[in-house]
Amino acid sequence: MRIKSLLCTLAILTAIIAGVPMSLHPAGKEGLLLSLSCTSCHGTYGLSPGAIPTLYGKSRKYLIKTLIEFRNGDRDSTIMERIAKGYTENDIRLIANYFSSLTKKKKK
Repeated sequence: MRIKSLLCTLAILTAIIAGVPMSLHPAGKEGLLLSLSCTSCHGTYGLSPGAIPTLYGKSRKYLIKTLIEFRNGDRDSTIMERIAKGYTENDIRLIANYFSSLTKKKKK
């Protein structure tokens, strides 16, 4: 429990430092907080800087399907299977809501 609290605090501080207005995001603060761990590999706003797939612009349905496939071991990967195993159904929906809410107009 202590580690979860520490990670949540770290995510909030990261968002504050990055200037992300959590309360104003349409996907809500929970989706935004969960998505912060994705951005370390998939890039800011899910815009991948390299070989890792971009999440930006993907549909909610696609993201949910893909994360569930990783979590259940139905889709191969180097790391995503291990990461997705830690997500609940609700976590997956929140992450998908966040990334699918991003549009070309919101990109900075």
